[in-house]
Amino acid sequence: GIDCSRCMHTNEPGALHCKNCGLIFASVPDGLGRPRRTIAGFAMGSLWQRLGGFIVDGVIIFAIFTVVSPITINESFSDIREGFETGQQSGRAAVLDSILSVGYETLLIGALATTIGKRAFGLSVVRADGRRVTFKRSFVRAATKAAMFGLFPLWVSLALIVANISMVAARPDKRAIHDLIAGTAVVRT
Repeated sequence: GIDCSRCMHTNEPGALHCKNCGLIFASVPDGLGRPRRTIAGFAMGSLWQRLGGFIVDGVIIFAIFTVVSPITINESFSDIREGFETGQQSGRAAVLDSILSVGYETLLIGALATTIGKRAFGLSVVRADGRRVTFKRSFVRAATKAAMFGLFPLWVSLALIVANISMVAARPDKRAIHDLIAGTAVVRT
């Protein structure tokens, strides 16, 4: 078999990637016959995979928020819904939303290298050199995302979302602003 140089797992002869950690052993072409872009042997997650994972994670965080917010910030569900629809959350709701988002991503990525949404789309988060993400780096990544999308007026947040989508679509390494700041990359597993 083939021993993985990263995790030492023994793989089947002729394997193109490690079944344990995802390290690519050979240049694997994408659907158009071009070699896939890689970071430390990992194929980069596509824009559509990342958006899918983001939506799933957003639904999960929103579900947690709707359960926790009436207890912690004493706002009714209709007040919370109105705040999301208008983009004008109360200060307490915005703080709680940021805490839940940062906590969710920090804990899951720090412990498992992925979130539920990313896992559903076959993605993990690694350091730019391919090593495991620490809790500190996971926190920096999550806090940067929360700051970009939660501290600014709606139009600035929308502009940052467009910038992130454009970067993931155009950059060969598929890294967004928060990935560059935290030194991370989203890869296929």
